[in-house]
Amino acid sequence: MNFFDILINVQNQDASIRRDAEKLLEIKEKENIVFFFNNLISIVSNEKEMPELRRLAGLILKNRIDNYKFYKNKTTDYKWYSLFIKDQREHIKSKLITILFSVSPVARRISAQIFSKIAILEITEEQGYEIFSNFYNIIKEFRDINVY
Repeated sequence: MNFFDILINVQNQDASIRRDAEKLLEIKEKENIVFFFNNLISIVSNEKEMPELRRLAGLILKNRIDNYKFYKNKTTDYKWYSLFIKDQREHIKSKLITILFSVSPVARRISAQIFSKIAILEITEEQGYEIFSNFYNIIKEFRDINVY
């Protein structure tokens, strides 16, 4: 079953189908966290997807990021930093920033919420300068490309 179908089934009225889909989501997340995040972001960024599905993908993503803010162990490393290498984190943030320019207010709101969760993690770990400089650069690039 593909990722899209799993998300559709998570919203199913039948409790057994919903439970099975939730278990599959957990398996997909454990198998490959990067693939899991990229799939969710792709759904949120896809203008052709149903708003409910985009909202669900964003909610799952936001909740997972909340889970990764807790300490991995007694060190100061957050799970966010141990699960994703720098390029993967940058890709996720870049994609979220581009969603801020979506025609869908739902997608923009979801993206802003998720981006703010990541910003809080990075500011806490004193990585905030990167997130804001990247945010500025991506917005500048977007404006330069989309000049009327």
